Amino acid sequence: MNLGKMKKHCNNIVLAVALVACLSVQMSCHAAEAPATATNVELQQQGHVGVSDATTLVSYKLALQWPPGACSVSYKCKGDIPKTFTIFGLWPQNSYNYGVPPYSKDPSCTSLKPVPTDRIMGLLQKADLVEELTEAWPNLKNSKYPPKNQQFWEHQWEQNGMCTDFGDNPIQYFKTAINLRDQFVKVYQPPSGGSYKVKVLLQRVKNVAKATPEIVCRKQIGTNTTIVGELHLCYKKGNLTPEGIEDCKRPFSGICKSELDVVKFL
Repeated sequence: MNLGKMKKHCNNIVLAVALVACLSVQMSCHAAEAPATATNVELQQQGHVGVSDATTLVSYKLALQWPPGACSVSYKCKGDIPKTFTIFGLWPQNSYNYGVPPYSKDPSCTSLKPVPTDRIMGLLQKADLVEELTEAWPNLKNSKYPPKNQQFWEHQWEQNGMCTDFGDNPIQYFKTAINLRDQFVKVYQPPSGGSYKVKVLLQRVKNVAKATPEIVCRKQIGTNTTIVGELHLCYKKGNLTPEGIEDCKRPFSGICKSELDVVKFL
C-alpha cells in the first residue's frame, strides 16, 4: 500500500472511531431519560422479525419520582424538595415494554388528531389545573418557577400524551395521571430513610397497590450508594384506575441487577 492510500485508510478509521464515540456519548446522555422507545425498524433489528406494533399502545406506565432521590442523582433542585412521590409522566407502552415513540416521530401511534403542544398551557389554565399540577407534577429543577413547570408539562405531552387514548383530550390525560398518583400516595407510606432489599420494597408496594411495581435504582452523586430514584406503576389499556393496575413486566431497572440488591431510601 502506497503512502497516499495508507493515509486515506487511516483517515477512514479515525472517522469511524469518532462516529462510534459520538453515538456512544449521545446514547449515554439519554440513557437516564424515560421512557425508552423503539421504532418498528429498531425492533426488527433486535430480532423481532415482522414486528409492526412498536407504535401500538397496549398498556401504560405511571412514572413517579421520589424527589429526595431524584435530586441526588442529576438534578440541581431549587426550593423545597417534596417528601412525597411526584409525577414524572404517564407513558404509553407497546408490547415489548418500550415507550410508544412520540407522535412527532411516528404519527401512526394514534388515529386521533392530537391537540398541539402550544395549546396545552391555555387549556390547563382554563381548566384550573395549574395549581394541582404544580403540587403533583412539578419540575423538580425549580418547581416554584412557572416557566420550568410549563416546559415540563408541554414536553411530557409532546413526547407521551399525544400517543395516548387522550390525544384529543389533554385535560383528561393530566387529570388521569394526577388521580392515579393521588390514589397511590394515600395508601403507600414510603420509608423514612434506611436501606432495603429491592424485593422487600416491591412487596410493600404490592401489599397496598395490589400489583408489582418497577423500582428504578440510581447512583447517588459523589458516592457508590444505590438509591431509589423512581417508582413505576403499570396499568391496563382502557382501565386507568386503581382497579386497572397490573404487574409491571420488569420489577427493577436502572443500575439494579437483582431483587436482592440493596437500595437506600433517602
